[in-house]
Amino acid sequence: KKLINFLNQISPDKGYVYKNFGGRYFTKENAALIDSIRQGIEDFYQEYREKLEKTEGVKIAQIIAKDETRLKEILSSLREEVIWLSLKEIKPDVRKEILSLKNGGIRIIKEDEDFYRIIQLKERKKILLAEWRERIEEYLKRERIKEHLEKWLEEIKSTSEIRIITK
Repeated sequence: KKLINFLNQISPDKGYVYKNFGGRYFTKENAALIDSIRQGIEDFYQEYREKLEKTEGVKIAQIIAKDETRLKEILSSLREEVIWLSLKEIKPDVRKEILSLKNGGIRIIKEDEDFYRIIQLKERKKILLAEWRERIEEYLKRERIKEHLEKWLEEIKSTSEIRIITK
């Protein structure tokens, strides 16, 4: 019932889904509602982007050495140090390598001329919709209320006569 009430309050938005799929795969009305919800989720993501990016992370073990031979020697006597890192904290090229690994996977990465790094992906921490569902719903409700209040104020302004009297 809460969901139906929420959906009934959504203002349609004639965006991508409406233009490309309205009248074909969805009714035009439903396509406009889908666009509105998609935009609300995008707005939420933009507002909470930094928090969301810090939420998603990887747990890695790594060794850094001057050359690959030394790295392999160290690897044979490995005592691992495992740390959680936000994906945002990792250099893009290293992040790409880490994200291509499965849990337990190992990769040797040549960082530059100075050193090599061996990384083992221990675990991933992903953003779960279930953890963010309430925040998304609250955000969307606040946005809809704000939108309705702005429309209401515009209606009042357009039908009211307001005079400013100065002495």
